[in-house]
Amino acid sequence: MAHLLRVFMFTILLALTGSAAARIVMPFPPLLRITDTAAQSVRLVAMKVDSQIVGHLAKTTVELSFRNPNNRILEGELQFPLLDGQQVTAFALDFDGNWRSAVPVEKAKGQAVFEEVTRARIDPALLEVTKGNNFKLRIYPIPAQGSRKVSLTITERLTTAKSGKNAAALYRLPLPVAEKLESFEFRLLATGLAVNQTRVLRGLNGAKWWHSEGEARLGLSRKDYKPEPRVEIALRQPDRALAFSEEKDGSHYFYAEVPGVDMGRATRPAPKQLALVWDASGSGAARDHNREFALLDAWFKAVGNTEVRLSLARDVAEDGGQFSIRNGNWSVLRAVLEKVAYDGATSAAAFKPTASADAVMLFSDGLTNYGATAMPRFDVPLLAVSAAESADTSRLRHAVNQSSGAFVDLMQTPPAAAAKILREMPVQLASLRASGAKELVASARDPVTGRISVAGILTEPEAVVEVEWCTPSGQSRKQNIKIKQGRNAGVFAAQEWARLKLAGLEPEYELNRAEITRLGKIFSLVTRGTSLIVLDRVADYARHAPTPQPTPACSRQSAICSRMCQSRANAVTRRGGFPSM
Repeated sequence: MAHLLRVFMFTILLALTGSAAARIVMPFPPLLRITDTAAQSVRLVAMKVDSQIVGHLAKTTVELSFRNPNNRILEGELQFPLLDGQQVTAFALDFDGNWRSAVPVEKAKGQAVFEEVTRARIDPALLEVTKGNNFKLRIYPIPAQGSRKVSLTITERLTTAKSGKNAAALYRLPLPVAEKLESFEFRLLATGLAVNQTRVLRGLNGAKWWHSEGEARLGLSRKDYKPEPRVEIALRQPDRALAFSEEKDGSHYFYAEVPGVDMGRATRPAPKQLALVWDASGSGAARDHNREFALLDAWFKAVGNTEVRLSLARDVAEDGGQFSIRNGNWSVLRAVLEKVAYDGATSAAAFKPTASADAVMLFSDGLTNYGATAMPRFDVPLLAVSAAESADTSRLRHAVNQSSGAFVDLMQTPPAAAAKILREMPVQLASLRASGAKELVASARDPVTGRISVAGILTEPEAVVEVEWCTPSGQSRKQNIKIKQGRNAGVFAAQEWARLKLAGLEPEYELNRAEITRLGKIFSLVTRGTSLIVLDRVADYARHAPTPQPTPACSRQSAICSRMCQSRANAVTRRGGFPSM
């Protein structure tokens, strides 16, 4: 899964029960620590990864086992960012070897409940979103001389590597483990693919592929093992429509992937006057400036000549000067950007340039903490660039869509390819209609393949979805996708409809607060209005939250894992054991 679970690039807060807490910044390794130098570190001792891929959707459950060698009970807090399009869709905590799944609760209430039950020395765990796509997980207790296990499930649409016949969905999983684990397991199944359509590009040495029940499967199981820093797997998906549905609470939800249409590509006119807005606030220091400079180098080479007015955005906009770019040479401007001091707060109002321009290029993580939170409206095309692990990409994309601009995430797209995307005026989704379905939602268009995802609620056993595209010149083309009830693939369809719905609501959070909270509670999603909480006692659920979900019989907590466990059990029965690892 593309950059799944940068959960290991986190800040950790540990507090000894009854003492003051201290914050420690630790990008690596994924170990819980305390400030008491006499105490031993809480170690990550085991990891289990289960992933299912359907089309360009990936759902991955990561189970982490921590051990506390101290004679003290600890409270832990993990803060981790997810990347564009990633969503926490399940969370569970172990109780004496049994998993208990989290239930949704309004965010403010979740915080209050956590504090109340913690004071009573009862076991709670709370997962909530902080800002943008950043999450915080609070756990109590991590028992003295004991272990605690946490399970997180992340869902996302995979990015596409290359194009044409070589196009492939790219699954990425960072595993920055500093020392050997007592045990490590990795399982992946790709629905509808053959083994020859998959390839491990990096990591998982010794893992074995096999094909079973219409799915390509990959497995690795090791003891006393230090995994490689990153896993990369390419999955060559057929260039055809994919669709399935799922029943939830009496409604039939569908999810479909629609191939892009080839209607030619138009080049965006090179701006004679460019407003370059550079986020110079304190959070700007965390962006990958080398990638940003590589993008600008490729973009200016393509544009050739232009006039640039630089604006530095903090709590207010500051004039950074005027620069003439000739034959792609932007060395003077680069020298200025390399010396920018990153400090202060961020105001969205500072993103709006004061001088007139033909286009605005914004380099920012999209996170604001001062003044009005709403993004300004741009009268000319906005070319927005994100190069940060922690970013509010939904706000940036929303502003881009309103201005007929373009957005690139440099953490997923190489700079040269990103420069090409910013230079093009792609085919646009003109309309979305259906016969036999309602409440249609669509994803952003894949900049490489042109594919989009569409979801909705079926009102008939069969439906036809009509997708209409148009070019900047006004040409149009339609595609029809047939959907039928009954093509169930776990919990993908219902939650994916909710995720796409939330993606359209989040940029205007204050306006859509009630609906965002409602969807988060119904579909058990972590949003700015809802959190996921696990409680120890049934009485606490009765008082504070919905009835807890039953613990699955499978050793993992998700529906995906249950399916995988059953498939493995079948394989064991047929073969007399697992395939060799």
